[in-house]
Amino acid sequence: MQSDTWIVARTGFARVRSLRIAVLVGGLLACVGCHRNDARLRVFNDGPSTVEKLTVLFPRDEVKFGDVAARSASAYATVRHGVGPNAAFRFVWNGAVVEQEVIDFIGWKPVSGVAFTYHIRLEESTPHPFVRVISVVKDR
Repeated sequence: MQSDTWIVARTGFARVRSLRIAVLVGGLLACVGCHRNDARLRVFNDGPSTVEKLTVLFPRDEVKFGDVAARSASAYATVRHGVGPNAAFRFVWNGAVVEQEVIDFIGWKPVSGVAFTYHIRLEESTPHPFVRVISVVKDR
């Protein structure tokens, strides 16, 4: 009798342990997508000049588009934590890297939707060129 009780107790312990492991693994898998709001972004350069080595920067994402020719669109790129109404930019102008920051991202939240186009224009005013966002269009 004593051995039967031990087997039942051990089997019950193994089930509880298996259940705990399953819950833990399930929780971890569920959190893989936590705080993600995948969106797609492309950039349309409305200006007369190519924007070289363009990178769009969000609070938690950095998306490299490369060269975006005048009056043309880049391919869509995935932004893991969503696209916002504003962004910072990095690009090359006359061989120098230009870092264009936003004042702050306090209260920044992604815009609802899954695909967007930033219409931009390179303002080549010297000595401080900058990328102007003309509009943010929700494609989907």
